[in-house]
Amino acid sequence: MAACVPLLLSFALVVVGCGGKEPEPSTPKPEPVTTPSAVPEKAPEKDPAPAAKVGPEGFPLPADAGEPESAGGGGGKILVFKVPRGRDAVVADQKALLAKGGYSIDDENTSPKGALRLTVSKGGKTFKVSILGDATQTGIILTVP
Repeated sequence: MAACVPLLLSFALVVVGCGGKEPEPSTPKPEPVTTPSAVPEKAPEKDPAPAAKVGPEGFPLPADAGEPESAGGGGGKILVFKVPRGRDAVVADQKALLAKGGYSIDDENTSPKGALRLTVSKGGKTFKVSILGDATQTGIILTVP
């Protein structure tokens, strides 16, 4: 049996040596490095300019403004345009069209009934514009020089 002890010890050492090795501490794997694409992301588009049509005397109007109707007593110089959109959107579009067309707004006020009144000029011509309406429809009253 004494001869078996060294053999058993050797066998135990082999078993412990083979399976008893402690694992090495794991090192965190580095995150993969990504390089930015050579194609830049598309920049967000700016709000497109509102569509326009040319009114009397070259005055810019929203594209969806209807045909002009002459106001009684205006001698053909006071024209009414109906727009099938809400007042606030039409006001924003009309101001953008005026700025894009190089017009200056010389005066801006609100009538007692809520109509926006503008006095606008360009190239020595002065126009008077009133914009009134609600959330579904708008009227533009234009007085040409």
